[in-house]
Parts: sequence; structure tokens; C-alpha cells
Amino acid sequence: EDTTINRENNRFSNEWAYQQKKIQENAAGLPKGHSAYVTTGVAFGIDGNPIACRDFKVGEQNSGYFKYGFHYSVGYEYVLPYSSLLVGLNNINFYGSTNVGNIPIGLDLHSFNPHFGLVYSDKREIMKCRAGIGYGFLKDRNGTLNLNEGVSNSNYVNGWSIMYDIVAMYRLNDKFGLGINCGGFGWQGSHGAPSMRADINYMFLGLIADFRF
Repeated sequence: EDTTINRENNRFSNEWAYQQKKIQENAAGLPKGHSAYVTTGVAFGIDGNPIACRDFKVGEQNSGYFKYGFHYSVGYEYVLPYSSLLVGLNNINFYGSTNVGNIPIGLDLHSFNPHFGLVYSDKREIMKCRAGIGYGFLKDRNGTLNLNEGVSNSNYVNGWSIMYDIVAMYRLNDKFGLGINCGGFGWQGSHGAPSMRADINYMFLGLIADFRF
């Protein structure tokens, strides 16, 4: 009795076929599924932020700054089905050297960061925007800071971290992609006492290789 034709949801109409084709094309363009990646590059210290500070003497606090360091990370990501949302986990590693109160130190930082983000794709070109909060461990390679003195025999200091970055990548084929990765990273912990803080803040620029499976 109803003579109105529903063209949008009618499987036999041209409108329905056109909409389904658009949905399939959009889904095919997304870097869907699972992927693993590795990044490597240079870290640039942010002026005005100490790489480390500690009370070497009562009432005296020393701080140091670094200009360059080495940054690399490995990670895993999953793009949610039929969406531009991604979730993942990465391990960020930093190596740098500086002086704190005329004392040379070499710092290693290792951080694990759950993260989320958005992914955009236009056939072979891919762009990702990501951010996350994690937990990391700082070590003085030279052993001059006596990290965690009076608390334990460990040479590591633990603390919270934050990361954010942008990825611009070109997909070589269905599995592999190469691109540029840039962003920022910050970490803050304590040297065995709340007044003995250590901070690391830097920007980084490097390359990224991505494998989808």
C-alpha cells in the first residue's frame, strides 16, 4: 500500500550501491589492522629545562643541559575497524651526555608509553598524530649521581613520561612503509628523595619504518 521507494537502504537501487562502494573505498584506504614499527633519530634539548638536578651539597642544587642526544623507539599499533582511531604501545629510548655542576654524566632513559591517536590515509600517503602517557627508568652511565642513594643499590630512577608525535609516511606496498617522525618527549623522576628531581625534555626528528601484518 505504501508506494514510497526507500532508495538509500534498498539493496537493488543505484544509490545503495554507490554508498556501499564509498564505504569500501574508505575502508580500503585506511591502514587497518596490526602494525609494528621502529624509529630512530636525533633528540634536541629544550632550552630552560634541566636534564638533571641534584643536591650535591646541603642547600645547593646543580643542573645541566644537553644540546643533542640519540633517540629511538619500537612499538606496536592497532587501527580500530572502520575508523581512523589507533591504539598502541611503544618503548622510547634516549641516550645523552652533559655536565651537572662540572660533573660529566651520561644518561640512559627507557620508557614504555601506551598511546592513542588518529590516522589519515590517501592511498599510499599516511599521516598519524599520536600522544601517550607512560612510565620510564633513568640511569647514569658514569655512576656519578649516585641515583637512589640511601634508598636502594639500584642505579635507576623511575618516573612518569609523556610523548606526542606526528608521522608522515609513504606506503611502499601493502606491508611496508617508510617516513618521517617528529615530536616531543618529557620525563620526570626523583633521586631517592622528593627534593632531588631529574627532568628530561626534548624534541626529536628521525625516520620511521612500519610493517603491517
